[in-house]
This record gives sequence, C-alpha cells and structure tokens, in this order.
Amino acid sequence: MKITTGCKHGMAFETSKGERRADRKPAVMTTGFRHLKEADIVRPCNANIQRTLELVQDMIALADKGDMEREDVGCGIMYGIMRDAAYRLKQIAEKEKEAHILKGWWNASC
Repeated sequence: MKITTGCKHGMAFETSKGERRADRKPAVMTTGFRHLKEADIVRPCNANIQRTLELVQDMIALADKGDMEREDVGCGIMYGIMRDAAYRLKQIAEKEKEAHILKGWWNASC
C-alpha cells in the first residue's frame, strides 16, 4: 500500500488495485525498533505549521536587528516589509494550528 500525504484532506491511501481513498487519520507505522502509535506521529502539515511559526520568529528578530543597524532608508523599508510579512504569516499559521487542534489533528509533540 502506498501512502500519499496531504494536509487538506488528511492522508490518501492507494490500494493494491490503484484506487485512492481519503482517510483523516495518519497511518500507524512500524519500525524495526518499536510500534508507533497515532499520538507519536507528527503529521507533515503540522510540522510545517510549527516550522513556519519558528521561521516568523527569526524573521521578526532579523527585521528588528536590521532596522537598528541600518544606514539608509531603503533598508528600513525592506525590514519593515519583512516585519509586516512575518506578523501576517504568524497570524495565518496560528489560525491553521487552531483549526488543526479543533479537528483533533494536532498532537502535543508539535
């Protein structure tokens, strides 16, 4: 069975006959070391949201640092745009995280 991931529709599974079906729960994966449970699996879409939240913090810090150290107006405009974009992305990512929590897709490890 081939597993294709996708955030919007959960995971899509391709059966042996080539048919596709959507499933809202991630697959339970087995490794050679231990059996992973659903609570242990971080959905790729959740990991991406978490990474986005981390990146916006870096963007905000860089914009603040760059703005303090700038020597001309052009750099001030650039860092202002960066800061605005970071706060907008942060707002969107937090809304997506909340939506995933309400759907039961978000686990504590994120």
